[in-house]
Amino acid sequence: MVPGFARAAILLLLAISAACAPKPIAMDHAERDLLSKSEAVRVVYYTPPDFKVPPGTMPLIMFGALGGAIAAASMEQSQGQQTVKEYDVQDPIIQVRRRFAPQVGVLLNVDMSEETSPRQDDDLDSLKKEFTQGYILDLKTNKWGIFRNPFQTFHYVGYQGRARLIRASEKKVVWQGVCDLEEKDNDNMPHIAEFEANNGALLKANLDKLAASCADELLKQLSRNEATR
Repeated sequence: MVPGFARAAILLLLAISAACAPKPIAMDHAERDLLSKSEAVRVVYYTPPDFKVPPGTMPLIMFGALGGAIAAASMEQSQGQQTVKEYDVQDPIIQVRRRFAPQVGVLLNVDMSEETSPRQDDDLDSLKKEFTQGYILDLKTNKWGIFRNPFQTFHYVGYQGRARLIRASEKKVVWQGVCDLEEKDNDNMPHIAEFEANNGALLKANLDKLAASCADELLKQLSRNEATR
């Protein structure tokens, strides 16, 4: 059973997370015509946020709902960094990029020029300083980790990613796709220890599956945009 304070803190964190989630943006026809004349689209990606791992409930009880939410976030950061380092967990956006970017080139009939190292800052002003013209496809992990529903006892892996097409000259996001996915096993109901077993094998397998699904979802959203032309 989840203590009252813990449940309130978890629900608060979930509400904040949902409010901050990015929304899809459709590309208009005029922008699509401009994009078709572009020589190439530059593909960039970014370092991910901290991997999330459920904290214990003690800090939540000690500090109340709001204080517990802050304490939980701090514990998530520390434990998440340790999990990524210990099990050599790869940011799913790398696989998303490999799967999605080439298909974007085919769908839009443009060449794709990919960077091989992640960037730190996805601020549009920062991109404008380096890219003064043309289009950019940027990809970013917004949220990833091991989560637990406050009303259930087992854990699951979740992933949220974002893709943007940006017209560099005006710092304008002309299209945005979002994936927000969960890989739940309601039959086996795994706990966090099972995700960490065998050098994180189950965790990595779930993240790989979510990365592939994310790339497919982003392509589906972009394809729907093309279908309206």
